[in-house]
Amino acid sequence: MFGWDIADARNTWTVIALAAGRCRVDVAAEFATRGILGRIARTVILARVSRDGRHLLDDLKHHVENGTPSRRKQSQQHR
Repeated sequence: MFGWDIADARNTWTVIALAAGRCRVDVAAEFATRGILGRIARTVILARVSRDGRHLLDDLKHHVENGTPSRRKQSQQHR
């Protein structure tokens, strides 16, 4: 992908305290592409977000509770 194919990208994370030792994390993300390559990139990005998003909050929870990255995250860092 090339930088000029992505017109705009934003994400917002909100952490809301619920009770002692509990919170809720809301993640809102949006992006816009342009051109033919942007349309191709959009398909690839959505597939990747779908795949990676399944583990995102589990990895965050592990890190907050243990102070270290999850095994999955550590293995990704070593690639």
